[in-house]
Amino acid sequence: MHFFLPLQGDLADISRTIIEGFITAMQSSSMGQTEVIMLDSTEVRSPEQLFHTARTQGADFIVGPLDRNFVNQLADLPDHPIPVLALNPAEQGFNPPLQLDLSSDHEVNTLVRRAIELGYRNAMIIRSDNRSGERFEQLIRQAFQEQGGFVDASLTFRPTENNSQQIRQFLLQDPEIARTMPSGSRSGMRVNVSHQTDVIFYGTEPRDARLIRPMLLYHFAGNIPVMATSLLYEGNPSAARDNDLMVFSLLMFHGACQSPA
Repeated sequence: MHFFLPLQGDLADISRTIIEGFITAMQSSSMGQTEVIMLDSTEVRSPEQLFHTARTQGADFIVGPLDRNFVNQLADLPDHPIPVLALNPAEQGFNPPLQLDLSSDHEVNTLVRRAIELGYRNAMIIRSDNRSGERFEQLIRQAFQEQGGFVDASLTFRPTENNSQQIRQFLLQDPEIARTMPSGSRSGMRVNVSHQTDVIFYGTEPRDARLIRPMLLYHFAGNIPVMATSLLYEGNPSAARDNDLMVFSLLMFHGACQSPA
């Protein structure tokens, strides 16, 4: 497998993360010891140069590029002599390669479409106190409202503050929860708490989500569906630690027309 990614410059760290993820997945699958070869996309100027270099190295599959302009150039080619999995969607062209969309915008839009398909119209948002959480909330609000949904409340979760109090005050912004939630809670207590919230969107890091989910259960909101993007997944599954993270999570994959080999 050939990786066609920027190995120097601002995107080099992102490229290394992507490569490590693919290699880990291959090692845990039947692909086993697949040979991995790196091509630095900062040194390749055209799709023709890419295919020529890859063929001389015996490539049978290329992962990359990240650069959208290069993906557009690939989509304009009538023939791809080697199958390509681009890591950005093509904006033009009649022959796009396979595309794995890593952008948060597309992932959020797909999450929102799925929520609307499930009939969810009233939402709440919990996000981490960082730039990615802030961006997540902005994207969710815009996309959900454009699809006819309503965001009734949001919480910027701060793990160093009182977790239970944060979640309780957040939930009380739902008028049905405020009307039916008891004044106090205790483990094992069963109360029929109603809610008008259809879904809670998570824009949190994994460590925050592991603190939030038990608090939702404790405050009688465990039956509200929770949806999240791949932001919630840190790359290392742990059944013991993630037992309470029962959410709908996704990563975008666009199966465009595959080029003939």
